[in-house]
Amino acid sequence: MGADVTEFSVQGKSGTCRQFSDLFNREIISYSLSERSVMEHR
Repeated sequence: MGADVTEFSVQGKSGTCRQFSDLFNREIISYSLSERSVMEHR
């Protein structure tokens, strides 16, 4: 299984898209969208 986290900004608001995919057939298993990042940079 692979994971990807993408942070983006739209009209002044930041968001995060997370996806988990099967590395064998590249099928997306799960994804989530949030208005702000849960992970904080320190």
